[in-house]
Amino acid sequence: MNNLYTIFSKELLLLVLSESLPLLADIINVFLAQVVPFQLALRVVGEDDKLELEAIMSDEHGEREVKSLSGGQRVILKLVWMLALSSFMRSPLLFLDETINNLDKDTVGIVADMLADFIKKNDIKLYTITHSEQIQAMGIWDGVIKL
Repeated sequence: MNNLYTIFSKELLLLVLSESLPLLADIINVFLAQVVPFQLALRVVGEDDKLELEAIMSDEHGEREVKSLSGGQRVILKLVWMLALSSFMRSPLLFLDETINNLDKDTVGIVADMLADFIKKNDIKLYTITHSEQIQAMGIWDGVIKL
């Protein structure tokens, strides 16, 4: 019964999400363009009883699967996915936990600027756990707790 629920809930989620995928992909690609030189295409593929979410990235080398991304590129993709969902759902807050692991110092600076801009434009509360001094120094915090 649990497996049936898991399969049904995934299929139903993808069916409902399929209508919003073009808009979500557009939002994701706006964020991606600020950090990396690739774009993402999202689509639901398969038959009605076996739906899957397909994510294909494209850059100057053509199209390929997302699993071919480097660790840092995957971190960026996960972050912009969270920002896109937060933007799409008009969430009043965002929680991030060690979101920028595996990123070089220059990219962390770009991501910090993108996060600061996102927080200010969307007037949301950001809660994050990080060891990055660049993220801690962003100047958008009401308070910082150091442990």
